[in-house]
Amino acid sequence: MRPGRGCKSCRKKHAKCITEDGASACVRCIDSGHVCDFEPRIRFKEVKHVDAASKGPGVRVELSFEEDQVWVSTNQPCKFIIEDVINGTEWDTTELAGDSTIAVNEGASRTALTTILEDHDEDIANDTLQARTISEQQPYGDELRVNPDHAYIQLPEPNSHHSNTIDVPHSPSTFLWNPRKDTGIAATTLSPFTPALSDFRGDAILSPSDIAINQTPRTNLTSKREAFLLHKYTNLLAPWADIFDSRQHCKRLVPRLCLHIPMMRYAVLALSARHQAIVTKGTELEASYYHGKSLELVIDALSAPEETYDETHLVTVAILRHYEELGNDDDHRTHLLGTVRLLRTVSKFSLSGGLGETASWWILRQDIYVALVHKQPLSVDLSTYDQASAFDLEDDGSYSNMVVLLVARILQLLHSPSHSTDISAWETLETETDAWWNAKPDTFQPIFYEEPDLSRNRAFPTMCMVSSAPMAGLAYYHVAKVLISMHKPLSPKLSGFHAAKTRQEAEKNVIHHLSQAIGLSASNGELENATFETHHLLYMCGYCLKHPAQREAAINFLTWSEDVTGWRTSNTVNMLKEQWKHLDAAE
Repeated sequence: MRPGRGCKSCRKKHAKCITEDGASACVRCIDSGHVCDFEPRIRFKEVKHVDAASKGPGVRVELSFEEDQVWVSTNQPCKFIIEDVINGTEWDTTELAGDSTIAVNEGASRTALTTILEDHDEDIANDTLQARTISEQQPYGDELRVNPDHAYIQLPEPNSHHSNTIDVPHSPSTFLWNPRKDTGIAATTLSPFTPALSDFRGDAILSPSDIAINQTPRTNLTSKREAFLLHKYTNLLAPWADIFDSRQHCKRLVPRLCLHIPMMRYAVLALSARHQAIVTKGTELEASYYHGKSLELVIDALSAPEETYDETHLVTVAILRHYEELGNDDDHRTHLLGTVRLLRTVSKFSLSGGLGETASWWILRQDIYVALVHKQPLSVDLSTYDQASAFDLEDDGSYSNMVVLLVARILQLLHSPSHSTDISAWETLETETDAWWNAKPDTFQPIFYEEPDLSRNRAFPTMCMVSSAPMAGLAYYHVAKVLISMHKPLSPKLSGFHAAKTRQEAEKNVIHHLSQAIGLSASNGELENATFETHHLLYMCGYCLKHPAQREAAINFLTWSEDVTGWRTSNTVNMLKEQWKHLDAAE
């Protein structure tokens, strides 16, 4: 064996691979935008003979086996472990003799069984194009053959009598596999209804989502209107829950689960119908109808023993909580209390990756909203979030989750008995928040920034971002800084002028971070799923804005937000106008 040098792309091009110190990719891949894939440093080389010096110079021993060679039998087949270098997870595939079978629901489309590019190099793209040409010459059969007893789907074979079988790894999600003819490695296209490679774990346990999809009957929607509402959820509302989830579990799995779990289906239809009614200024009778049907099923499901609760219950109640949030005026937070009780019983699901963990982070953000707006302590236990598998990933969503957890810890301290005396605890959280800011990745930097200019009626800074996850993460950072500035107790040593000066600096910090958050949201209106934290900040400390241009811009942002996102902000607008009126009169 000998060490392999250079990345996969450079070796294929026979180009010199240069990697700068501290860089995770070589210069050539960075310039071309390709994935820089460094294979293991050790590669095994085929050896057909060895030198036998003990038998004399130049004597070689051929490494061949006699026909009567005895081989040791093994108890189980050999397992091949494939590493997901992007998400840091592993899954195993086991090759057995027999028909090609995969676990999937019977309504899966054959169009999902296509091959993706495993590399972005041009030569790989050409190979894929050639493979497609071959597959067109050897088409599959007309239908996918389903075995309902085992919830397996058999891949129609090409016009050949030989087939290989892949034992699909059990995972928190179902996966559509298509063996490649040239390498035997399975691949798939990603779609809103197809789980991703990163969902796979090395265990052999089916998640509740797997069981629901594969072992419960599928019920189609009853009308074109319901199809429209489900499509609306998939493409508009699900990304709100997936904002820090790079694998988009809610967008990919919830629509599929809706066809198998009635309580989830009605919850999704209720949420979409209410959002549609708010945006179009229509009636909410349809939303109330679906909401009532979902509630009946949820109450019945939660009346069962707690050991029967799983991630599908968690997601359903989280969706109903989102339904309540959009109502705003009549937000009684009843479903949030239900999710907290549920979260305590399904911690194994919510922190083991997959849809359950996505829902648990979603619920934490909902709890933060309640704590900020309604000034209530957190209901969610934060002790389990430190072990979340999301922190094992190196992406923008995982880094943003860190500051979300910081905000939650700040709120936890704020509502603790020692919040007004434990200065060291506040300083620790402030240090961690500043460290998060200083270590943030380049993707958290705006691609364009322009300072505010009140003389030109530009009340807030312009900050254009590329994606919603970094933008929402920055918004939570500003929430953390505002909370610390508003509630961090003064040192007992400060009094008189120094105490007044410290309070004045704290108020300036509040206005600064509030202005940054408003500018961030107003500059990226198309990333609407990352604007909600700014609503909460304006509700909490919008009264601090003093300049007429800033106040007008803040009102315009809130009005726009309700028209576009459906998040009702009219109460916040009226409250701010009343607060500003009283403050101006006091001066």
